[in-house]
Amino acid sequence: MKTTRSILTASRMLIAILILGSTLSSCKKDEVKQNTETGNIATALSQFKSAPQAFTVSGTTGGSVTGAEGLSLTFPANAFITLSGTAVTGTVNISLTEINTKGKMVLNNAPTTSQGKFLISGGEFLIEAEQNGSKLKLAPGKRVTAFKPVTNGDAAMGFFTGKTEADGSLDWTEEGQGQQVAVKDTFNGGSTGVAGYAYNLDSLGWSNFDRFYSSANNTTFKVQTPIEYVDSNTAVYVVFQNESTAARLGYFDAAAHTFEVDHSNNIPIGTQILVVAIAERNGQMYWSSTATTIIANQVLPITFTAKTKAEIDQLANAL
Repeated sequence: MKTTRSILTASRMLIAILILGSTLSSCKKDEVKQNTETGNIATALSQFKSAPQAFTVSGTTGGSVTGAEGLSLTFPANAFITLSGTAVTGTVNISLTEINTKGKMVLNNAPTTSQGKFLISGGEFLIEAEQNGSKLKLAPGKRVTAFKPVTNGDAAMGFFTGKTEADGSLDWTEEGQGQQVAVKDTFNGGSTGVAGYAYNLDSLGWSNFDRFYSSANNTTFKVQTPIEYVDSNTAVYVVFQNESTAARLGYFDAAAHTFEVDHSNNIPIGTQILVVAIAERNGQMYWSSTATTIIANQVLPITFTAKTKAEIDQLANAL
C-alpha cells in the first residue's frame, strides 16, 4: 500500500507539473505574440503623402513654374540630362510637392530634424523631373532658382537638402557643409520688391528653407506607447505649438518601450508641444494626440484610438 501511495503521489505531481508547464508555455506564447506584433508603418504612411503638382518646361530653353502655395522655380536653358548623362531636349515634366504646415510634415513623414537637432522650417519642397517615364537630373553647372515669397521673414533662415531614411522619414543637411553651392540669398527683396527666401539649387530632390532651433535649459523627453505599438507599426512625432517644427521620434527603446528623437534628445523645459502618433495594426489605422508642456526628464505615456484614413487626414491637417 505504501508503494501504491507513492506511485499515486508521484503521478499526481507529474500531472501537476505537466499542467503548469502547459499553462506557462501558453502564457509565454501569448506574450511573444503580443510583443512581436509587426506592421509596415512606412508603407502605411505612404498613403497620406500629398499629391504632387504637375508642370512642363522646355529642356532646351528652360522655363518657370509656380506652385499653388507660392513657390516659384526657374529652370535655365539646357538644364537637364538623363541619369546616364545624355543631354535632354523637348518637353520635360516637372513634379512639385510643397509642404508648409505641420500637418503636412506629419502626413508626408517629412519631419524637421537634422541628425536629431530640431529645425524651424520656412517651407519644404520636393522637385522631380522626368521625360517619357525616365527620371532626369540637373546638368553639371546648372542651377534652379527657387523663390518663396513670405511676410515677416526670418533673416537667419538657411537652406537644407533632404535624404530619405530607412524608416521613410527625412533627415536634413545644411548646404555649405561638404556640398558646393553657387548662391545663397536666404532673405531676398528681389527686383519686384517681394520679400522671400531664395536659393539656387544644384540638384533636384528634397529641399527646405530652415534654421536650427535655438534652445537652452534642455532636458530629455520620451514617449511611452502601449506594448502592441512598436517602431515597425508606429510613427511618433513631437509638434511644437509655437514654431513650424515637427520632429519624428525615430529611436525606439524596446526594453523601456519608449520613442525619442535620438540618444541626446534635448528639448527645452517649458516648451508647449503636441505629441501625435499614427499606427497601423492588422489593416486598421490608429491615431494618438496628447498636449503637454515639457518638464525635466519627462516620459509621457500615450494611448491610441482607431481611426479611418480620412479622419487621420482631417486631424493632422488641423495641427
